[in-house]
Amino acid sequence: MHNVDNRPRFLNLFAIHFPLPAITSILHRLSGLFMFALIIPALYVFDLSLQGEQGFLIVQKLMHHGFVVFLSVALVWALTQHLLAGIRFLLLDIHIGDERKKAAHSARWVNLVALLVAVYYLGYRL
Repeated sequence: MHNVDNRPRFLNLFAIHFPLPAITSILHRLSGLFMFALIIPALYVFDLSLQGEQGFLIVQKLMHHGFVVFLSVALVWALTQHLLAGIRFLLLDIHIGDERKKAAHSARWVNLVALLVAVYYLGYRL
């Protein structure tokens, strides 16, 4: 008598091919987490800019720092991705575009438009 154990021992998520709607769902969650994480720093910078001319000049200088430019572009991507994916999910909830091909098509457009908006904003910043 032998013991047959069919349970998976190791699940390599990088070896799994996710469909595009699943990737869009994951990106929706990650963009929400990223925006949540930046609430406190964004409020601090906003408060600093409103404290007077000196604070505004500090923020203006800070906004030209490379890391802050990267964060602002990432935040624009996250806002766009989260908004468009959220609208997409609301439409899916009322059964608009929930067929497989239409869902994949809308997921592709959500990801593409969010990326294009972020690239446009980066070009605007530079």
